[in-house]
Amino acid sequence: ALRRANGAPPATLVASLSSLAAVHDEQGRPGDAEALLREALVIARTGSDLRSAEAGVLSDLAAVHRSRGKFDQSEADARSALAIRRALGDETGLVDTLNGLGMTLQDAGRPVEALAALDESRTLALRVYGALHTKTNLAECNLALARRRAGQIAAALVGFRSCVDTRRRVLGDDHPSVAISLNELALVHSERNEYADAERLYVEALRIHRKAYGERHRWVAAALNNLAILAFQRGQYMEAANRFRELTGIWRELLGPEHPDALNTLNNLGMSLRSAGQVAEARQVLESVLDGRTKALGPDHPDVAASMVNLATVLRRQGEFARMRTLVLQAIPIYERAFPDGNPLIATAFQVLGQAHFGEGAYRDARRPDEVRFGVSLERDLRRRDFTINAIAWDPLAERVEDPVGGRDDLHRRLLRAVGLRTFGDDSLRVLRAVQFAARLGFALEEETASLCRRIPLDDLPAERIW
Repeated sequence: ALRRANGAPPATLVASLSSLAAVHDEQGRPGDAEALLREALVIARTGSDLRSAEAGVLSDLAAVHRSRGKFDQSEADARSALAIRRALGDETGLVDTLNGLGMTLQDAGRPVEALAALDESRTLALRVYGALHTKTNLAECNLALARRRAGQIAAALVGFRSCVDTRRRVLGDDHPSVAISLNELALVHSERNEYADAERLYVEALRIHRKAYGERHRWVAAALNNLAILAFQRGQYMEAANRFRELTGIWRELLGPEHPDALNTLNNLGMSLRSAGQVAEARQVLESVLDGRTKALGPDHPDVAASMVNLATVLRRQGEFARMRTLVLQAIPIYERAFPDGNPLIATAFQVLGQAHFGEGAYRDARRPDEVRFGVSLERDLRRRDFTINAIAWDPLAERVEDPVGGRDDLHRRLLRAVGLRTFGDDSLRVLRAVQFAARLGFALEEETASLCRRIPLDDLPAERIW
């Protein structure tokens, strides 16, 4: 306000607007942050000498869009900023912009592109700042995070260990940034079912955060959240629920009831209660999460879709199949808009939808349901299959073959072809099915399908699905 009143230079006003936007975003008000950044962008575009400031605002806008699940807009703003940075030869700015772009691509479910952007960011940071600079370390840590999400668990483990070692060397053993890297390293161990190692690292991270901030701080709450998630992963559902219940109160006190972190913890409480068999309370909690996320994030955010699917799984246990179907059918388009290149969340939603469509009525004879309710059209069902040769159906009443994707032609040509390149990767087991069918039946693997199979990581497959 003072700078506006005193006619401050445009660059100074842009900096003030960006700083205020960052505070709004931190407090869980991304809409207010976006409005401020758009005002800053208008000012930054008033002069050729403000091009660097324009790139900075675009990068900040990309981050806000990413937090709201608007990945297309986030990518567009990040790439615009990237073009300005490259034109200016601004290597320090490029490090940050590439890092932001990589995180957006990662959240959008495009791991190969994310890894490329983050690797370029790290390479630039090494050249510009050196190996021990905090910017280089951040780039290294984000690259490790992308590798974990891409299923490259061994490489992620090496990367996070390097992050921890570097931060300890530069910042000291008890610096909060060390605790952040310990949390990421612990998460990799928990995904490898190495729970004892994960717990040891989480406890160490909690100790560091408590020493730095005291008891009532968001990073302390985040560390407690990680221990609660670990209890859930170990099947200790009521212990996890009790931890999440306590955490919900802390988050609400620190950030307010509608902050995304408070809602995420409340969601975890609901899912823990569901797994513990406390269905009625789980429903009440998940209903409030859906309402809160819709208000805080907007109806098209993928976290809102996740809330719909989570609530649907509870409704199934209560036999409310009609509302269950309605929620999942609302969630799937949200996911498909957010993840146009496919995402395992879409496959999960369809699995839950299948449970709704085959919702079971009353068991009057204690053996079979009185009725089974169907919902998805046959063509839509066939278009969700893995290979075209498996997407053929026979209608015995009309006495005709339903073949919407040309499966019979591929069968005659002895060709394995994915039904949809966008959705094929929703279930990574399909890669092994492709190899099995090709070897057992002597079929050729269509070129684009084979290329896609090479890009799909298999680390997420549990042992019982491989036989």
